[in-house]
Amino acid sequence: MLILLYAIIWLCMGSFLRYLANCNHNFKDVLVVRSQCDHCHKVLKRYELIPVFSWLIQKGKCNQCKSKLSTSYLISEIWTASFFMYLGSIFAGSTVAIQLLIALIGCCLTYMAMIDIIKKELSVITYTLSLLLFFWLYYLSHSVDKLGVGIIGMYWFGLRFIIWLIGILIHKVKYNTRWQGLGFGDVLFAGLLGLLFGLGLQHSTFQELHVSSNYNYFIFLTLALHMLASSVCGILGFLFLEDEKLAFIPYLLWWFVIMTILLSNYSDTILSLLPY
Repeated sequence: MLILLYAIIWLCMGSFLRYLANCNHNFKDVLVVRSQCDHCHKVLKRYELIPVFSWLIQKGKCNQCKSKLSTSYLISEIWTASFFMYLGSIFAGSTVAIQLLIALIGCCLTYMAMIDIIKKELSVITYTLSLLLFFWLYYLSHSVDKLGVGIIGMYWFGLRFIIWLIGILIHKVKYNTRWQGLGFGDVLFAGLLGLLFGLGLQHSTFQELHVSSNYNYFIFLTLALHMLASSVCGILGFLFLEDEKLAFIPYLLWWFVIMTILLSNYSDTILSLLPY
């Protein structure tokens, strides 16, 4: 019953974060303007705002104009609930203060992914807030190897930075333009994911139950697989969606969860298949 309650809370949070991303950072809109249909701009009633269920009951259409609603709303709500339940499982043994900070950081990361989908840009304010929350989290986490977490974060940032430079070079050769291609916001976001991954290792039993003798190799493997998978998905998205400005942050976030789940549960098996 408690898990169901948490799932409902996080579904509502996903719906709210998507609404917040649509408000163009206007605080007045958040307080005054209610959710509307994207097509006919009809103000939605309360029973039309129930996460997931309203979308399914309405069969993905507006009750008023019958226009098809974007599946991104449904995906955003389900993704947010899944992401927060995943974070909760990693930091379940931590103090209430740490769990609250992780929940706030999760909100920031999810919100930045939604902003990237809608506007194709990084929310600098939210990124700065995330860094402040991480520093606060470090202060509360007395038993955490802060240097180790910082190094992991720099690994994540560094490899993404190299990929960014390669993208800039390719774009320069192909289109003869300077400083265009991949967005630098993706590099900054990757750094946040590296910090989160490092904290997850410290607050969970990853290091004790898995890869105890291959810890550094495990770190490198996770980093490399995450960047490879997200980059491949980004390239495929660019080719098939034919969008000049691809929202790449969601790919980074999705594959961060997928890779850490796989490697935290099957790390010994994966490592045994690879030469080192």
